[in-house]
Amino acid sequence: MKRIIYIFALVLALTGGAMAQKSFDAQESKEISVDGFAPAQNIFILGGVETTKGTYDAIDEKFWSNTFSLNGKDDSTATHFTISIDHLQPKPGQNTEIVGGNWTFAVFKSGTYAGTLFGDIIGGFISWETDKTGNPVSRYTAVKVRVLGRTNDFGVEEGTVGSFTFYSEVGVKMPQAKGTLNLMY
Repeated sequence: MKRIIYIFALVLALTGGAMAQKSFDAQESKEISVDGFAPAQNIFILGGVETTKGTYDAIDEKFWSNTFSLNGKDDSTATHFTISIDHLQPKPGQNTEIVGGNWTFAVFKSGTYAGTLFGDIIGGFISWETDKTGNPVSRYTAVKVRVLGRTNDFGVEEGTVGSFTFYSEVGVKMPQAKGTLNLMY
């Protein structure tokens, strides 16, 4: 059973990474303020896909584990960001509150593994864009993230706060996403 779970996790990670390399021609991500939090000093531009819409809990009217897998690259740094968002049931014409979740951020510098940051989600919202009939076609998401730990020395202390804002498609087979991760370290 463990072998099947490991294989599934590996396939999911590889598929998400491969899909993230595709060109993404949709809108640029918008900077959205999360509880007045100002963008931090280290900015990473990321592109990828929604890997799961999450599981709906009808009793609490929440979606658990709405997950995105995104990659970024500049001259000397490659990154991989996975975020799993828990949010309330969307309501027409209203922002949707983000109530929790978690994330990981792996960094490679000059082809060498530099380390991983990980943490939880401490707030945020989703703003839905709809077509003329009221069906959602895209969403802007603003998430406030907190560092809970790290591997290697990034110079990032536990408790450091950042933001992740992104745009993603809705209602297509493999929704693509593009966003900005801001971390202070």
